[in-house]
Amino acid sequence: MNANPISTVTVDFINSGMSIIPIDHTSKRPAADLLPRNDEGKPTWKPYQTAIVDEATAARWIDAGVQAIAVVGGKVSGGLLVLDFDVARLYDAWRVAVGDLADGLPLQRTGGGGYQVFLRCPDPGGNDKLAWVADEREETGRIIAIETRGEGGYAVIAPSFHPSGYQYEWLYRGPTNMPVVSQERADKLMAAARALDEAPMTRRERETIEDQALQAHRQRPSNRNGHGSVIEAFNQSHMVEALLESHGYTKGARGRFIRPGGKSESVSVKDGRSCHWSSNDPLNDGKGKGGCGCHDAFDLFTLFEHGGDVNKAVKAAAVLLRVNGPKAGHDAGATPREPWCDPQPLPAGLPPVMPFDFYLLPQALHDWVLDVSERMQCPPDYCAATAMIVAGALIGRTVAIRPKRQDDWQVVPNLFGMMVGRPSMMKSPAMGEILKFLKLLEVTAKEEYAQAMAEFEATAIVSDATKKVRKEEIKKAVKDGGNANAIAAKLVSDHNDVPIRRRYIVNDTTVEKLGVILNENRMECCCSWMN
Repeated sequence: MNANPISTVTVDFINSGMSIIPIDHTSKRPAADLLPRNDEGKPTWKPYQTAIVDEATAARWIDAGVQAIAVVGGKVSGGLLVLDFDVARLYDAWRVAVGDLADGLPLQRTGGGGYQVFLRCPDPGGNDKLAWVADEREETGRIIAIETRGEGGYAVIAPSFHPSGYQYEWLYRGPTNMPVVSQERADKLMAAARALDEAPMTRRERETIEDQALQAHRQRPSNRNGHGSVIEAFNQSHMVEALLESHGYTKGARGRFIRPGGKSESVSVKDGRSCHWSSNDPLNDGKGKGGCGCHDAFDLFTLFEHGGDVNKAVKAAAVLLRVNGPKAGHDAGATPREPWCDPQPLPAGLPPVMPFDFYLLPQALHDWVLDVSERMQCPPDYCAATAMIVAGALIGRTVAIRPKRQDDWQVVPNLFGMMVGRPSMMKSPAMGEILKFLKLLEVTAKEEYAQAMAEFEATAIVSDATKKVRKEEIKKAVKDGGNANAIAAKLVSDHNDVPIRRRYIVNDTTVEKLGVILNENRMECCCSWMN
């Protein structure tokens, strides 16, 4: 008995009417020393593209110790077509997209971690590249993600060895169950794979089209709706990168941006404009050259914060830039008065802002704040101030100092801060990065509270009428000038089994509500801020 596991599969493929060839498992190329020779004396596997090898020849391959076999695509193997998914996650997406169209098709996992789907159809075609994904490490900026193996191609089959040392593995069916499907079904399967293309252009093609899109965007009228001067001033004082980051776009390892919820770096920024390539990006309006979306800072401000309404955005920008809007009673498209359109110099004689000294921070915060400010390329003052305020809130009343030993006056780390800087100086993003862990605690606490309240309401025997009376009593007590803390304490004493939401952050709250929150969270930290 031959111990080589390849032996059985070679016979199975031959008996199923498919052509096979020997493979050098260290390179995935045909094993040259086992192939016939052409007229020039060079090894070739071309004969096996039109004729199936006999079992005796295949047995000689096995005796020679071959550890990999490939099946030949195309007519010689009954119209064999292989869909080759080198990027595994795209197979998952494709399987969802095609649904039951892929049911019953043989599937194997490759030694490289990808997937291959096998079928037979009337016209399998050649070896076609169906989809790419971006990879900036490559000269072309992309790699093949999905391709076909048809006429003139081959696919290594299980249980062959891969150059990595791993073996190919059948996950569903195998060579003895190779179905024949209609050409219409095969075409739909390939069309679904093409629809997953994430990088349809090479880096050079993309950069050429980006340059054309940027040039076309620069040449469009800047006097949008008669407010060119406001828009120009806004673009001069705001960075596209900062606006993208403040609305959920993140900078990738290759310097481009990733849309919210995306994985690839599908947004480029150049010359004060962003180009959006992903069809799932809400900023890709398809109006740019090559089907991309191209925007300057004012475009982003308009789309993000004013629903695409240029007039509203101009008015808001005018306030932000201290530019007077149109005179009352004038047409909304009239050119605004602009006494402060240009940046104004600071008064003479002011001392320069002192560089921030990281060693003023406690050692426990030093490296963290330094890392955040360097990664975000923002003034370290913003990160340091936010970190100290948050630290003070976390410490709360657990630590205090007595400046005067002779009395009981105590001071707790109750800190207040304010970020001062020109627009797009990364104030909000810097605060957001430092507050990220606290926001995570807040979200977790909110979810736990929602679950606890659902359980409480499912078991508590409290009539709707009682609830309504209690709400009215509390509302009336607060309106009459009652003490918010006392009212909250009464509520808790009346229903001490009611779940209390743990709070870490409050924002834009009233004094009355803040009193209730603090009373319920006496042992917790509580940060508050206004934007």
